[in-house]
Amino acid sequence: MSEYIKHLSGDKVLKKVIRKIGPIVLKKRKQVYLRLCESIVSQQLSVKAADTIHGRFLQLYGEQEPTPQQILETPLEQLH
Repeated sequence: MSEYIKHLSGDKVLKKVIRKIGPIVLKKRKQVYLRLCESIVSQQLSVKAADTIHGRFLQLYGEQEPTPQQILETPLEQLH
């Protein structure tokens, strides 16, 4: 049993869910910071609105996934 499953199984509710569904295998992803940004946006809005905003965000960088440095260098006004 992996370390995270042991940890999550310490919760009574999650333990039942893990037993019923089984452990979930997480995929390793590139550009984790972008997935985090996308996740934050989608939690705040409907999926359709989040997809639109994320698309506009990528348009700022020529439809390419920006680096953290590129985001930091983007003027705040441009991100509004």
